Amino acid sequence: MTAAVSNEQATAPRKAILWTGRVLSALPVLLFLVSASMKLSHAPQFVAMFTNKLGYQESALTSIGILELACTALYVIPQTAFLGAIV
Repeated sequence: MTAAVSNEQATAPRKAILWTGRVLSALPVLLFLVSASMKLSHAPQFVAMFTNKLGYQESALTSIGILELACTALYVIPQTAFLGAIV
């Protein structure tokens, strides 16, 4: 009886840690997706900020958005998550 109770108690913290890790991993993914979608949509307000304030050329907007999507895809795939996090 005690083995079954201790086994259930041991899995509860593991589930909490697992879900905490998933939520903390989902936050940067959502931020990258929003950032990439703004770059790829070419919204006038974002283009003005991107070119005037940050000093980038408008032609670089699409390339940077695609690069962000590629890095996000690397981060989401478990086998390449470490590489995606570094890049």
